[in-house]
Parts: sequence; C-alpha cells; structure tokens
Amino acid sequence: MTMLDVEWPTGWVKPPEPVPLEAIDLGAMNGFWDQSDAFRDGAFFTLRHERPVPFFAEPEAPGFPVGPGFWSVTTFDDVWRVSRSPKTFSSVPSIVIADQAPEVAEFFGSMIVLDDPRHARLRLIVQRAFTPRVVALV
Repeated sequence: MTMLDVEWPTGWVKPPEPVPLEAIDLGAMNGFWDQSDAFRDGAFFTLRHERPVPFFAEPEAPGFPVGPGFWSVTTFDDVWRVSRSPKTFSSVPSIVIADQAPEVAEFFGSMIVLDDPRHARLRLIVQRAFTPRVVALV
C-alpha cells in the first residue's frame, strides 16, 4: 500500500499521481517543462521519494555550448542544507542552465542568485518592504 492508496481526510490535498522515473528529464525544455502542472507535480513527487538528488544533462540550445549538466535538489531538508552552505554549494557563475561569463551573470543577475553573505546583506536592506503589514497595504 502506498500513500496514494489510503483514504485522505476531507480538506487534505492528495499527493499528485507519481510519474515513472524514466519519464522525468528536467533538462528537456520540450518534453518536461512544457507538460501540465499535474505532470510536473507528479514528477517532483517521484523524485522526492525515489531519487531526491538526480543529475540531468543540459539541453542543447542554439548558440550555446552544451554545459556539464546539473544536480536537482528536490526535498525540503536538502534544499535547506544546500541554501545554508554557500562555501560548498555555490550559485557562481549563475543558476541558469546556459552558463554565462561570471562578469555577465554578475551584471545582469539579481539578489536571488547571490550566495551569502552578499545575499543576506541585500535581504536586510529590502526585507522591511515585504513584511505582512506592508504587503497587506498593497
């Protein structure tokens, strides 16, 4: 019996239907990212339970060399650890698949792609604008 086979209490959100591992390729721009939300939710459900840190090849994109591939961290606990270990896990030069020169990524990037301590410094500057009270006023 799996967690999908049990009767779910009223009001609880049932997990998505799992997608077979062999049907999941996060590097496929056509064939994964163009699928329905339900398919992608099911794929991440499968990854979290069966292969939480999979490796994928990067897609070929005209005008860009094929990159080395990427790891996908899919569980809350793993994302928490990775996001708090900038010396081990870095977003340099970029978090986008088509790698850019570090100077280009630095110029066009945003604070979301920065590692600590630079990210934390910028977050401290802007966090007062995003409190629940301020957001409720918007």
